[in-house]
Parts: sequence; structure tokens; C-alpha cells
Amino acid sequence: MMNGRVVSFKNWSKLFLVSAASLCSLVAEAAPSASFTGEVNYSVPVKLNDLKPFSTFFVSRFSVSQNEDDSTFRLNLTLPRDLVGGKNVQVELVETGREGSKIKFTKDIGDAVCEVPADWDTAKCVYKFNDKLKEEFTEAEANQYLSKKYKGDANLAKRKTVAIGIFRNTESIGEANLRAFNASCAICQLGNGVWTSEYTTAQGELIEAELEIARSKGHYFNDSGFGDLSNIQYQGNSATGKWTYGSSSGWFKFDFDQESETFSGNWGMGNLGADVKGTWSGSKLQD
Repeated sequence: MMNGRVVSFKNWSKLFLVSAASLCSLVAEAAPSASFTGEVNYSVPVKLNDLKPFSTFFVSRFSVSQNEDDSTFRLNLTLPRDLVGGKNVQVELVETGREGSKIKFTKDIGDAVCEVPADWDTAKCVYKFNDKLKEEFTEAEANQYLSKKYKGDANLAKRKTVAIGIFRNTESIGEANLRAFNASCAICQLGNGVWTSEYTTAQGELIEAELEIARSKGHYFNDSGFGDLSNIQYQGNSATGKWTYGSSSGWFKFDFDQESETFSGNWGMGNLGADVKGTWSGSKLQD
């Protein structure tokens, strides 16, 4: 079945674009809503066509909140582990001014300018980060983590090239497109986040794997490689979906305990519930 992150931030003056497109209705000709929460697909711009299929990363946490005292906005973004290495990097920026539909943000880690034509679900934000992010990792740690995660496959090596490349580029890499989904569906957030997990193989071997889920999809990796989770659907405290690893695929079912932030379940081949091969359990990692 399923056989499976830290980069130096040298000259981190990179632009990123957030394109937040959600399921909630537009609020035209009105001030942006006081809060917005979602998860996004983070696509890093690349010049080589063969890198484009490997340039999209998860951002499982993206939110905007408004200060009740002075009505200024605060923007929070979690740079994904796949892109920055062994842990998610929290970015918090605060509003410094407005000009028409543009809202400016800044803090010691960088700046952003958000174009908000109607509401946050239509916003686009250009980020520019600085060398403050260098303090998170070393390049040696970055290479070690990403090499481990993306080893064993030539295509996955291209994903590492995208991640490593943005940190070594001394000039702006352009825009990264993000797409946010409204998080009003509480049950849809059950799996969101990063989990440390272990599953048993069909032969009874216990394998450790880290997985990350963003609503209806995710991915996982262990010492042997990288796999995908897709078509995740929620009912009650359970989630079902499809796992893919190389040329193999099958189903999984997780039962979540929200209080302890753990899950337990099974995986198998064929249709959901059929041909059970082993168990799969995990605990949420805290940033």
C-alpha cells in the first residue's frame, strides 16, 4: 500500500498572491466582513512547464479577523510544511492603512497588500516576506527534510526543486495563487491540519506516516515516499476517502475524537469497506 520538511530563507523577498474564492455569497458595495476563515491551494509560479504540476501546496489555515476597538484587520496565514520544511510557519500581519479597495498589512516578517473588491472571498493579496523567516530553519535542515519526503520518484524530485528554488532566488518569484473555501461547515474541518500517524500493512508491519488534510484532500509521507488522499467526505465524526501511492490505490475510513484530537480507522483495497488490509490511527500535531 503506502510506503511514507526545512529550508534556509536566504534573501526571502518573495511575492505571493492570495486569491480567496469561497462558497459564501458576495457582499457587494459594502465593507469586508469582520472575519473570514478558510484553507487554500497555494500555487507557486514556475517558468518550466514540467514543474507546474508539482507547484501547488496546501495552506490549511488562512484567516482574517477585525479588531473591535479600531476596526483594523489582522491577517493570518500558515505557510505549508511542504514548502518551508519541517513545520508550518505562522505568518501574522496587521493592517496599516487603506486606499479604496486596497488594504495594506505589515509586521516584522513582511508586508501584504490586499485588493478586496467586495468581500474576503473575492480578495487577492500580494505578500512580500523578508529575511526574518531565515530564523526558522537552516538550509541543511531544509534539504534533509525535503529530500526524505520527496525521495524515490523523479516527479517528486521536481516538487522539491520548486520548494528549494524559491528560497535561493534572490529576486521576486512572482505570484502564488491561493484559493480559499469558506469554513462555515464545521464538520468539514474535522481532518484539517497535520497529523502524526501509523498504519499496519497487509503483512502486519507498523509504519509511521505524517499526513496533512485540507477539507476534501490531503497527502502523507513516510520513510519510503509520498502519497495522496482525495475525495474525502465527512459524516458525523467520520471521514472516508481514497488513498493513492504510486500505482496503488484504495480506500480509508477515519473516526475522529474531537476532544483528544485523534483518529482511528482502517484502510483497504477496492470499494469502501471491502478488502480491509490494516488499521490507521493518528494524533494532531500542534504548531
